[in-house]
Amino acid sequence: MAYTLLNRTTLEKADHPSELQLATIDDKMTMVKLGFKAADGSLERMWVKVEAINGDQYRGKLINIPDRIEGLSEGDELNFTKDNIIAINNPQITYECKCADA
Repeated sequence: MAYTLLNRTTLEKADHPSELQLATIDDKMTMVKLGFKAADGSLERMWVKVEAINGDQYRGKLINIPDRIEGLSEGDELNFTKDNIIAINNPQITYECKCADA
């Protein structure tokens, strides 16, 4: 494997999904963004369509065309955990702040 998946807690200046947001991930419409580190040390972030969930373990297909990661192609199947997820895109869920007026 010419890459490693980054752990979201080690990424600097990243806004991580909350546990509540992670709980909205489904295997029908959700895409998640993962961070990849190439063998040469370069970083790339790409979207993966979630296809299966088993506890904290996920399986999905890469929907981007990698620019820097050798040996990885659009459509490749990936296994990852919730700790690898750096962003979530689920069109069925809308997050809205219910903030009181100050």
